[in-house]
Amino acid sequence: MRELAKIKQERAAEEEARKAEAEKMDARAKRDEVMKGNPLMMAEGDLSLKRKWDDDTVFKNQARTAPKQKQRYINDAVRSDFHKKFLNKYVWVDSIAH
Repeated sequence: MRELAKIKQERAAEEEARKAEAEKMDARAKRDEVMKGNPLMMAEGDLSLKRKWDDDTVFKNQARTAPKQKQRYINDAVRSDFHKKFLNKYVWVDSIAH
């Protein structure tokens, strides 16, 4: 019986040592991964961020939207741009808005 208890204790101690070693390796792997993921923690190499050549321009993204059409002035209420837009939006001809 004593031998069996002694063997169980030895196996439990070995298992504890193996678990502790595995935890230590996991912690080391995590730390290494974190260190590699952070460029500020690495001593060698260029630490500046890579930018595009046009990042510092003042007039960036100017052509994303279509240019708005400038409204023209017509001195006739029926032919004005507002009247034409109004008719297209609200006047129905043949069950189709024009």
